[in-house]
Amino acid sequence: MQRSSFVLVVGFSLLVSLPAMSQPLVDDFESYSLGDLPGAPWQDITSRLDSPTVPSPTAFVLDTTGPDGLPTKAVQIVDAIGTSSGIVSEIQPATTHSLRMDVRIDQFSDAQGAWPGGIGLLQDEGAADFNGDPQAVIYAWQDQRWHMFVKNGPAGTQTGIDVVISGVPRITLGSWYSLQLDADTTSGVFNASVFDAASGTLLGSRTLSFPGWNPAFGEFDALAAFDGEGNAAGGTHGGVSTYDNLSYIPAPATMPFAVVAAIAFARRRR
Repeated sequence: MQRSSFVLVVGFSLLVSLPAMSQPLVDDFESYSLGDLPGAPWQDITSRLDSPTVPSPTAFVLDTTGPDGLPTKAVQIVDAIGTSSGIVSEIQPATTHSLRMDVRIDQFSDAQGAWPGGIGLLQDEGAADFNGDPQAVIYAWQDQRWHMFVKNGPAGTQTGIDVVISGVPRITLGSWYSLQLDADTTSGVFNASVFDAASGTLLGSRTLSFPGWNPAFGEFDALAAFDGEGNAAGGTHGGVSTYDNLSYIPAPATMPFAVVAAIAFARRRR
């Protein structure tokens, strides 16, 4: 048995033995059928929308070129202007979350107020669209910058804070970035980091300590890779973004980060 296979077997055994409150998730999307929405644990984000205007599937698995220049399977959001498109997975609330994923922006929408993609943690509080729920998200905005957006509080009185991630050059279409979001849901401290996915070089980061943080609205129960066009005006085409190599680690957790990272590395080497 090759060493990478051994790591995968041991890592999988640890994953299935973890309690629900502390289960990591690693996914390279290689096991899913081309042209379809990826299977469990993923759902179409339309499952969390009251009245979606973009029909499911709003994302699909495709063959493409990864950050290392080699062929890979990844997930791409459809080109459409409407309510949010993308994929979502249920998670359990935790005191800390670390979410990392490779993201490529392929097309900016020409609709006013539309953003083409991002990753984040969300709490389903019954908003018509996920964009109205408590959340912490790294996303690409129309200024071609990476932003971090955090929203906290009950519906109707929520506070949202949006910051540009410092030091990162403007987004290059077709280039892979690794986005990492670290969240402390007890203190309301969030850190967003952007890396060059090919080299691993840190391009920039930003820390946000949310004033007046209410932990009751930081009990994130979903992670998502998605866009935002529900309030967009006009336009002829939507944003398009592509996602690969997810690593998600909550705490408390019994699996060391190094084990999860080793699993992700082994999968990418296959």
